[in-house]
Amino acid sequence: MSDQPRRGHVLAEDGINWLDVWKLKIQPEQITITGGEPALNPDIVLWCQLIRNAWPQCHIVIQSNGSNLKRSQIIPALAQIGNITLLLMCHHHSINLGFAMFQDEMVKAIDADGEWEHADLTGETALVKLTKQTACIKIGIQETYTRPYNGVGPSMRPWKSQSPETSHAICATPEHPVLYQNKLYKCLPVANLRDTLALHKLDKNAAWWDYLQYAGYGPEDDLSEFFADVGKPNQKTCTMCSDNIALCQFKHYELGNVGQKITIYPSWSQKTTNDATL
Repeated sequence: MSDQPRRGHVLAEDGINWLDVWKLKIQPEQITITGGEPALNPDIVLWCQLIRNAWPQCHIVIQSNGSNLKRSQIIPALAQIGNITLLLMCHHHSINLGFAMFQDEMVKAIDADGEWEHADLTGETALVKLTKQTACIKIGIQETYTRPYNGVGPSMRPWKSQSPETSHAICATPEHPVLYQNKLYKCLPVANLRDTLALHKLDKNAAWWDYLQYAGYGPEDDLSEFFADVGKPNQKTCTMCSDNIALCQFKHYELGNVGQKITIYPSWSQKTTNDATL
């Protein structure tokens, strides 16, 4: 979560062990790599290659704010992997104030060789789409973000929604499970909840105890319950978030900070206990 003071990255050598097991359990049509800022991970290209090796037909999406594109050579390497989309999002509350400069900088950084083509935007939410062989780059604006916790830093508390159905309906990622530290979780906020709370010495706070009981699912677990729960309101997790969008949704930079990203992950359905597909 990019509005938390967290550092470091996940090593690709850890991913080798994870994906070798999960490729036998699930068959996603799309996997999105997010953060934080995934382009800052020096292993990002290797991560994409590992995913491609595990799931040859899977579409890979990297969600980025573009901050490292000028200083890296990742785009040519990603284009070689193929069937991949780089989703560049400008985090700003105004398309007029923030997006125009962002778009100009990104296009210059990406298309220095003039080999990318501007594609048709029909049916797209992106404002710019560049294509080259089997790779695609989309540039858009994310004007708002949803805060899953009430308060910030040491004052963070669960919202304690009275309506998990409403909380789920306004959730930023209601149908997008997450693979985090080799476990599957229902959503991003609950996946890194323990680590986020530990940053602020809140992991022993009684207010969070009920939500910390959700421990995720490992590859050795029966995944039938997990798949049955994906995309549905859950009393154990969804009450952590707000059921009032006016309280939990904010405009980027209007308050002087960025906040967390809205992420895009695959929807899952169960095929068998050990095999899931989109």
